[in-house]
Amino acid sequence: MVLDVKKVEVTEIFSSLQGEGKRCGVPATFLRLRRCNLACVWCDQKETWDPTDPGYENYEEMHIAEIREQIIENNNRLLVITGGEPVIWQRELRYLVDSIPAEIQVEIESNGTVNPSSLKLTRAHFNVSPKMSNSENGNRNTKVHEEYIDLYKLNRVIFKFVVKTAADFEEIDMFISDYNLDPRGIYIMPEGVDRETICTRLPFLFGACSKRGYNLTTRLHVLAFGDMKGV
Repeated sequence: MVLDVKKVEVTEIFSSLQGEGKRCGVPATFLRLRRCNLACVWCDQKETWDPTDPGYENYEEMHIAEIREQIIENNNRLLVITGGEPVIWQRELRYLVDSIPAEIQVEIESNGTVNPSSLKLTRAHFNVSPKMSNSENGNRNTKVHEEYIDLYKLNRVIFKFVVKTAADFEEIDMFISDYNLDPRGIYIMPEGVDRETICTRLPFLFGACSKRGYNLTTRLHVLAFGDMKGV
């Protein structure tokens, strides 16, 4: 069976609540995969891609069939595939998405730079977080692939922007304008891995989102537990 031979590198798989975006607060199984094509300075999952991170070697190669079994056993109505940049593993993930029960919604968190050519053929939805200058990726390509723009217009993508300062909205507004996007699928999230930082940034985000018609999302897991893994 093909599921038994397909493998991916898994940093963690666990059951919790989705803490961000459109399905914030929904019970979910999280599948976190290794590897990323970017290197955001504020990334809170550097163990998935940074060889200097103490947790870099803490991963397991898992068969897609094993992952499928755990997802079904968790009995959550949502699967969140995250990373790293999970679309790097899209050929393997297509088998996973196609094999799990149809009543389980699938949300894939991505930086939007990799063409989702295989995954777009599945029923998965995408939570795309375009990387702005505050990510400090230097010469790395952070341009969102055109396929995600098309999927956004089919309501299969939301764009979620990580904001540090009010000045970040200049880039966000330009992105929306350049692609002529409906703001109803735009989500703004405060950057931060501790409660104090997030709560400090929320007040000015309220006003900015209200003015533009964007959605505001927080980070429930950080507000509840701080910078803790597996929640």
